[in-house]
Amino acid sequence: MDLNKRKLTEQLEERFKKDKAPSVALQVKINNEKVYEYFYGSFDEAGNKPTASTLYGVASLTKSVTAVGIMKLVDEGKLRVTDLVSDWLPELKLPDSSNEKITIHHLLTHTAGFPGMTALNLARIESLNRDPDGEYLFGELPESKKQVVTVTDMIEAMNELDYQLIAEPGELFNYSNEGYALLEEIIKRASKDSYVNYINKNIFIPLKMTHSVFTVESLENFAEVARPYAFTKDKARDVFYSPTWWEIGKIYGAGALKSTTSDLLNYLEIFKSNQILSPDSVEAMTTSHIKTPNENEYGYGLMVGEFEGKKVIGHGGGVKGVSSYMLVCKELNFSAVALTNIQELAAEDYLLSIFNEITGTNVNLPVNKSNDPTELDKYTGEYATSEGNKINVSQVSENILQLVIDHLTIEVEHEKENLFILPNGKKLAFVTQDGEVTGVFRGMRYIEKVK
Repeated sequence: MDLNKRKLTEQLEERFKKDKAPSVALQVKINNEKVYEYFYGSFDEAGNKPTASTLYGVASLTKSVTAVGIMKLVDEGKLRVTDLVSDWLPELKLPDSSNEKITIHHLLTHTAGFPGMTALNLARIESLNRDPDGEYLFGELPESKKQVVTVTDMIEAMNELDYQLIAEPGELFNYSNEGYALLEEIIKRASKDSYVNYINKNIFIPLKMTHSVFTVESLENFAEVARPYAFTKDKARDVFYSPTWWEIGKIYGAGALKSTTSDLLNYLEIFKSNQILSPDSVEAMTTSHIKTPNENEYGYGLMVGEFEGKKVIGHGGGVKGVSSYMLVCKELNFSAVALTNIQELAAEDYLLSIFNEITGTNVNLPVNKSNDPTELDKYTGEYATSEGNKINVSQVSENILQLVIDHLTIEVEHEKENLFILPNGKKLAFVTQDGEVTGVFRGMRYIEKVK
């Protein structure tokens, strides 16, 4: 491997400056050697530079850890992915007859059919109210007479919602924080231990992940903790210090993990050398079980892809003060982690460009834009979820739609059928039923057409 580290660092530094990243911690490992690392910027107002031991929030990267917890219990013979969720959580009231259909597999793959919900966000209210920037950054705060702190509280909140499944279980991917919170409760009941204790004993301790925790209070035990920053919600996108963490009560399995690049590289050995889990469980996690409408593929708590015949898995997360991503290619014995302390940065793209540079693997997927005039009027309108996602879609030319998302305006170009190309080369898809547009699929979420 002939790696020009200086050139790579210069390229990354230029990009981090352009993106206005407060700090980035990034490490790459091939075989058993850390072949590249770059620690950029300052992780707090005091100007401290990050290291491999600096704790960052990782948000939804946590879901992979929860999936490992489930598969560990499968290996122990304490549950099966084909088990009905209703057998483990009989108090959960599911729409129609879906209590006889939704399995643990559906929760792991985000295919239970749940729409975007408010139930888990209700657990954020306490920290949002404490945050002086909460309403500015989050938008209108969710209202509820019910206080949600634990997963059992969230289940009660779900039971009070009037909702229908957006598809039959197993048919349509829709990213669900509620689904992974339910998995946390199943881990608790199957292991007869708390979720945090089970994960600590079965994952963190064996892998020597000494700097990985789930609560903000635990951060007080560490010298290096990245503090949250945020962008202003205007075209300038100025960066400002906003130190209040957005907690989710005592719900941990969907996005509460805080960790370091060093610990997460240890964690990724699960998928390179079958540590912690059996080969069958690793295979189940890293196999594509569902393709999203915008042509991404998902395993159990992991994105699954392929570049030039090489299988790549990963996952990331984003919330206030967090953009994260981890990436593994077992075939090349490659693993990498990028952590930042501000939302809306493309941590995944950082790692893909590094994977490209270090391994010589082309990660630029082919884009075939349509040259034929297309009837796009059917896609225009307003899209929204109860979770707070909103998109306004209008047509600007024969093959181009304009999306307005909060303070962002994005143009997408038609590729084929219901697929459109975003400026970064990723795809956006509209979902139709009986010829009618019912929603749009952006990123990993289905957003229903409301007008």
